[in-house]
Amino acid sequence: MYDVLLEQVSELPPSAKEPLFRRLLVEDGLSYLREKSGAIIGFEVDLTKEQTLSGFTLIAIQKHTVFAYRSDLGEPPKLVLFPPLDKLFDPAFELLDLYVTKKRFTDSKFVGTKIASGTLQDLVKDLTPPQKQVDLPDMTVAAMTKHMEEIQQGREKVEVPKAPDLVSEAPETLTEPYEDDPGFAQEFDEGDAYDGFEENTYEGFDEGYDDYSGYDTYEEPEPEPEPEPEMDERSRKLKAKAPDFAQLSEVSDFCSGVLGVSRPLAVTVVNKALQSDVAPPYRIDLAV
Repeated sequence: MYDVLLEQVSELPPSAKEPLFRRLLVEDGLSYLREKSGAIIGFEVDLTKEQTLSGFTLIAIQKHTVFAYRSDLGEPPKLVLFPPLDKLFDPAFELLDLYVTKKRFTDSKFVGTKIASGTLQDLVKDLTPPQKQVDLPDMTVAAMTKHMEEIQQGREKVEVPKAPDLVSEAPETLTEPYEDDPGFAQEFDEGDAYDGFEENTYEGFDEGYDDYSGYDTYEEPEPEPEPEPEMDERSRKLKAKAPDFAQLSEVSDFCSGVLGVSRPLAVTVVNKALQSDVAPPYRIDLAV
């Protein structure tokens, strides 16, 4: 089976190690990952698990709103995430359920020392409120604390009382008396049934209908052909631009930036094409 996650990582450009490491040490949104020793905590995505990156995360990595280290082309594929707090707890990025390895990085070689492995939401507990004080607005800290508590409560086992067994009882059969039954008594007098009834001859009912020949001249009207659907002007532009696209992210950028399609909708369509079983060379055609 084609590995979608490896394909997603391979489409990301390699990172410039020195500038990236310097940026990680000064970026405000990453203060919760930095240590006093000058090291920084990162999360290496486990490429052996059956998981995928959301479309929002892929675009955010390329736009550098979610910081990530991507190994060089000649090296084994490797992706280390350094997510800002606002992206970490945003459900649209689907980061908390990723299976990762928590590592400590001390220089721009991005080798790292392993700390632990697991889901991202478990590995950030000691780095985020309420377990760690972070210099953030009170409303942001409160929202993060509530989110972590909801995650913890969702994992607690809830004892559901067993429903009592339902005993199906056969309905009582009702039997009606019939003529062969000795207890059946017919109380119907046929002699009185038609007393006072006079038959109506309906004379003259068939008059005026002998020469009717309307059915011979009736013709079924021909159905009108359905009009063919017209292609939207934006669809024409997108189809014409399709041969120029080199990767799926260009499709979403063109739809949102040029055609005026909402970015969430464009990203969702591209993400569905990326996660489909269609071979990579044809995914752009699928998205278009």
